[in-house]
Amino acid sequence: MTYTRYILQRIGKAFGINPKGQRNSDIISEKHLLRQGEVELGKLTWREVGKIDALAESYQHLCRLAEHHEQLSKNLKEGREQLKSLSKAEDKTSPELNKTNKEVARLLSERSALEKEMTEHHRLVGKYIMRHADQLAACRKAASCQRHLLDVLRALGRSIDLNRRLNGTRAR
Repeated sequence: MTYTRYILQRIGKAFGINPKGQRNSDIISEKHLLRQGEVELGKLTWREVGKIDALAESYQHLCRLAEHHEQLSKNLKEGREQLKSLSKAEDKTSPELNKTNKEVARLLSERSALEKEMTEHHRLVGKYIMRHADQLAACRKAASCQRHLLDVLRALGRSIDLNRRLNGTRAR
């Protein structure tokens, strides 16, 4: 429908003339023309559709890659946040662990020194008793009355050697 026909129809309608049948036929003919235009447009653009399909596939692939990249970025950000929190926790506990390790090392060295000293004392006591058992009455009496003391000292020496071997240190 043209602009002129529209104006004439509005004037006719104002005077009571309403050609409804004519209007319906005009609508049908316009729809038919529109469909013909769509068909002609489809014929003209059909050759280019192959290129569009290839581009559509590439576009979909790019969209999937973008989503995957976004997910990886999100995971990377979460991983970095966890790493920061673990690093902060390590910074807090590291001095305490170092302090504890130093204290344990000090206690182990003290224990080792005490074991050496105790072993030396037991060795000296055993030597003294063995050397003077016949000469001094007190040693002779101690040796005869408490003969098992020597056995205890020998067992103690074997126990110390065994503990050293179990701990991985060399027996002396």
